[in-house]
Amino acid sequence: MSSRDLAIIEPPKDSRARYRFTLRRNGKKPWTELQWRHKDRRITLRAPETMSLANSLAAFNERVPWFERFVRPRKRQKTITVLSLNGEQKPVLHSQYFPVTPCLEDGEIRLKTAPLQLMQQRLNQFVADATLQAMETHTHEMAAKLGMAPGRIWLSPAQRKWGACDRHNNVNYSWRLAMAPPEVQRYLAAHEVAHFEHKHHKQSFWEEVNTLMPDWPAPEHWLSFCGGELMGVSLNALVPQSADEPQLL
Repeated sequence: MSSRDLAIIEPPKDSRARYRFTLRRNGKKPWTELQWRHKDRRITLRAPETMSLANSLAAFNERVPWFERFVRPRKRQKTITVLSLNGEQKPVLHSQYFPVTPCLEDGEIRLKTAPLQLMQQRLNQFVADATLQAMETHTHEMAAKLGMAPGRIWLSPAQRKWGACDRHNNVNYSWRLAMAPPEVQRYLAAHEVAHFEHKHHKQSFWEEVNTLMPDWPAPEHWLSFCGGELMGVSLNALVPQSADEPQLL
């Protein structure tokens, strides 16, 4: 089967769930990758050309738990009191003595007491600002390795895409990336910067990514298994805890 051939395969009866998906052979990557296209509800498993059909089915079944979290209607998220920032869990506290604008201090995210919806809006902006700051730094770092400069860098609310680069080398990133580990942020910057010279995903593109960041397979693997869960994060479920001491009667 060539890299362009498609095969529609139904997982065996003993699989966790029954899905129909497209198997696409890929000679560029030595690992499997599961993709979901929301528009037409297409599932695609990209596997190495040398992987057998049985092993391809096994690889799909291994990814079903991640896949189901990603594409099934999500249950209402339980309230959370911590926020992941650059891959580290930070408690979120509010107090009448804290600043209006959220800030990171002593390992805590602090903001002034306000109605819950207003605090959540401020935390959304805090995460977006942190993402933009981090991705601007990483993008300029990677572009400098090529002796180039990026165009405009901005954030996107897209829920199925981590980043994109247009023909003018303008780049946008998902606002959620502040909640990903730094090496994942750097990989996505390297990925988009590689598009400055290669507007495709052919072999030359991946060689450029490898030049910019030789350890890129690890963060790519992280995105394959944890990306769907991160895309599902809603700061509307975040309930900051009070840091004020209770009043003594």
